[in-house]
Amino acid sequence: PGTFPHGLKQFHDDTGWRITAHNRMWSSDVIYAYQNGGNTTWTIQGTEAVPTEQAFWDWLMGTAKAWGLYTYEQDWLFTEFVGASAMLTSATLPREWLMQMGAGAEKHGLVIQYCMLWPRMALQSLELPAVTTARGSTDYNAGGNDQWIMGLFVFRLSAF
Repeated sequence: PGTFPHGLKQFHDDTGWRITAHNRMWSSDVIYAYQNGGNTTWTIQGTEAVPTEQAFWDWLMGTAKAWGLYTYEQDWLFTEFVGASAMLTSATLPREWLMQMGAGAEKHGLVIQYCMLWPRMALQSLELPAVTTARGSTDYNAGGNDQWIMGLFVFRLSAF
């Protein structure tokens, strides 16, 4: 309230600025499973969750577009896959998840940025016009020596 006393929509309307929203992985105590009338399903495993219906992405992207979202950043992609074992054991769930996210964004004229992705996710993005940018590296630490390690990071995680 101190930063956006009248909400993000009013801020967007006043400035005309496009908003970028950052998302990590989905938590197992996700409240969004109960949004949109609670009529979307989720795969919940351990500490993480994965939305499994197009209706969720349509609702999320449409709602966010209304308050000024332009870029949806899906960060921690590899963490989502490692933390929710269904993402590594299902032959279809990972593709469906990324395709639904992309379709929801495209439907509402939004773009997606992937972060901390594996090569398979980069390849999947070729089917998704809404995915316009990606960062393959881990998060960087100011002053650290590992800021630009990219291929090595992806290679090490491919063992999962």
